Amino acid sequence: PTTTTTTTTTAIMADDAAAMAVAAPGDAAMAVDRVWVPHPTHVWVLAKITRETDEGGIVAVPVTGGGEEEFAPSEVYPFDPSHVLDLDDISRFNNLAEAPLLDCLRRRFLKDQIYTHVGDVLISLNPYKRIPLLYDLDMHALVGRYNDAIEEEHDADVDVLEPEQQQQRAPQSERPHVYTVADRAFRCLTSARLGSAAAEDHKVKPNQSIIISGESGAGKTEASKHVMRYLISVSQIMTGDLRIVDGGDGEDGAHEKDDAAEFIEHMLLESNVILEAFGNAKTMRNDNSSRFGKYIRLLYSDDFRITGAETEHFLLERSRLVSVATGERNYHVFYQITQGVADEEREALHLGLPETFRLCSMGETLHVSERVDDAGEWENTVRALELLGVSPEELAATKVFLAALLHLGNMDFSDTKLLSDGRTEPCSILPAEVGVMEVAEMLGTDGKHLRSCIVSRMITSGRGSVAVKHLTREECIANVNGCIKFLYTNLFSWLVRKINHEHGALSKGTQATSFIGILDVFGFEIMRHNSFEQLCINFA
Repeated sequence: PTTTTTTTTTAIMADDAAAMAVAAPGDAAMAVDRVWVPHPTHVWVLAKITRETDEGGIVAVPVTGGGEEEFAPSEVYPFDPSHVLDLDDISRFNNLAEAPLLDCLRRRFLKDQIYTHVGDVLISLNPYKRIPLLYDLDMHALVGRYNDAIEEEHDADVDVLEPEQQQQRAPQSERPHVYTVADRAFRCLTSARLGSAAAEDHKVKPNQSIIISGESGAGKTEASKHVMRYLISVSQIMTGDLRIVDGGDGEDGAHEKDDAAEFIEHMLLESNVILEAFGNAKTMRNDNSSRFGKYIRLLYSDDFRITGAETEHFLLERSRLVSVATGERNYHVFYQITQGVADEEREALHLGLPETFRLCSMGETLHVSERVDDAGEWENTVRALELLGVSPEELAATKVFLAALLHLGNMDFSDTKLLSDGRTEPCSILPAEVGVMEVAEMLGTDGKHLRSCIVSRMITSGRGSVAVKHLTREECIANVNGCIKFLYTNLFSWLVRKINHEHGALSKGTQATSFIGILDVFGFEIMRHNSFEQLCINFA
């Protein structure tokens, strides 16, 4: 972690003084007769104290309007004149509490200032809209800070700075932004590796990690993409793979990327397409909710070149595969393949539209929104799989595997019946358009064995004797659901291993000596029926 520099802090304090003079005239008087009171809409609002009750309560009028309301002293927060300021760093409020923090975030949000510092922590509020220029990278500023390209190696007019000199350059503004967090991590990485005095003073460790957490729909996955994009760009500048070429006559030049660096960037970002297709789903609060957690390590060589990446995943929401709340969807890939697969493959795989499969129709919601085309997204997913080194044979097998899971989910069973002679007729698999034999062939297993495992259970006694127990309809359905969850989890793990293998191949033998980790934590969410995975996430 780093702190803001003296220069930046002084500038902010000067702005604060001007704002204080305008927004809070008569500071002492205002602080005495103002308090923060609870509000049903804004959670907390500022109120003016009109009187105190004989029982020690407070009667106040909210500044948002309305009549007098009585509050117990334990229900209100004291007000400080600094609370009305628009600060980039809320930790600099006097008497900081929940009320002024939420009020400041609300005021900034209404001005499209979605990022706010609280010390070394960055708070982000999802605007659910595009804010112009918010994520535009100032390449000239980055090159001026990080470029250590050697003039003789590149036919371009660039500044030549040694790494130590780069660290001494005036740092970029510590304005609240996801890029600021990424920049801080990269500076800590380079400072530690270069043995700078700052690193020794703060005992900075070479490896860094950025934790991105929040409720579902807060924008964690998008934030992790922007962090990755920034870290890739500054790495390319440090190694000379990205540089600004002088446009002449004082005009801004365009930035150029080395072909190999551009390929690495494309590979790293395309892996998100695969993970989102197989690991994201529509929930009540988020059309593209990550239903798993992931930790991505960007690997760096001695010269700070990104040599590859490693991805670890955890807590994939397996229960979603067989149980989806009304208004939600299963994983995107099931809707993509049923909407976007080619006609000849559709016939060979016996695939219908999403509404013909239980796994897709459980939530009674077949589309994300009018803006999302599942057929087009399937093309993007296939293209990303091919780019990440999935062979034509593996891609074909993946399609068959997904189709088999959809057909497996459509299996239904007869109820057990008590016969007239006292015997029980076991339940059986009901006829379907795609039967158990076809599903077994898709999965590469024996059909009779699969049927037996679904409708019966082998019980071994302590003496070694084996008995066959016929299952009830409910137990057969639980068997199928467990099979679907087990198979899909292994498919997802295989894809992550495939991604890691291709990312590791990017190094071309270069040894990684440090990393920056990006932890995208599964989103907190309270649903009508919460899965065990969701309980673990919310508890954590």
